[in-house]
Amino acid sequence: YLAADANESKSVTASDLLQLRKLILGVDEELPGKKSWKFVKAKTEFINPSHPWDYEEKYITDSLFFEQDSLDFIAIKIGDINHSADAYNSGTVIETRAEDKYFNTNNISFEALDIVPLELRMVDNNSISGFQFTLEYNQDKLQFVNIENGNIELGKNNYNVLSNKNGIITFSWNNTQAVSLEDMNKLFTVNFKAKSSGLLSESVKISSKFTKSEIYSSDLEVSELELRFDGNTIDNNEIVISQNIPNPFSNTTEVVINLPEDTDLQFRILDSTGRILKSTHRHYSKGQNSISISSTELGKPGLYFYEITTNNSSTIKRMVYIK
Repeated sequence: YLAADANESKSVTASDLLQLRKLILGVDEELPGKKSWKFVKAKTEFINPSHPWDYEEKYITDSLFFEQDSLDFIAIKIGDINHSADAYNSGTVIETRAEDKYFNTNNISFEALDIVPLELRMVDNNSISGFQFTLEYNQDKLQFVNIENGNIELGKNNYNVLSNKNGIITFSWNNTQAVSLEDMNKLFTVNFKAKSSGLLSESVKISSKFTKSEIYSSDLEVSELELRFDGNTIDNNEIVISQNIPNPFSNTTEVVINLPEDTDLQFRILDSTGRILKSTHRHYSKGQNSISISSTELGKPGLYFYEITTNNSSTIKRMVYIK
């Protein structure tokens, strides 16, 4: 729990949790208004252990000329929920960690001005209650665009693009109820725009550089989190269809499609009732292609769908038109 001063309200509030998350993400460098440690007399007996706030934090002695062996304190690290804090900064890991877990993503080759999606998926079936990590990316090759949610809902309080550090995004997310994920379920996507040509596996990585890389099971078991890529090059048999950017949009939005070969595609826009508003069928070239959607092709603001169909597959994604 988050400890507080003896004369403060002792319940953990949403504000407390937000302050801790800002600390984890690197938004703040220290916990505002809170001391890092509390000191309690070693022989303190709490009358009510569930409400142990009225305790003595000091001894009064008349003299320091004689040995005072009985003046013992117990130091409590504020915010140290699972006792993993290292009081001596020795680098020793106190907690017991479970087997490492991985986020998986497609390895994509890109050219300048391409939209590059880093789609993070869960490997194996898992129930997770939280995660945190640092995402490092090469700023010479990639520019951060936005976050697209999947099975995990990330808000602006769950990540921080560090303005004073090059190519760093910190992440911290948790949920009171564990989220059950099947193998290869998409958690969320980090979208970049390419400044120059490159390969995704050589341009991004998960680390503990600022926010420690960890993932938590439904039982709060801690595992180290890593990022793995499918192959060293883009899958030659896979069509990659990105979420439209921006989304929501008010004027125009763009859908980016990576094709392993020249292909005929049918592109349709549907409203929330399934009515077809637009349908095109044309030939697209191997590599990255883009389809622009204008608000003039739609009706009133609301939820719409776009569908992309080939001879072998059909994909439907949602988009939101706002004014």
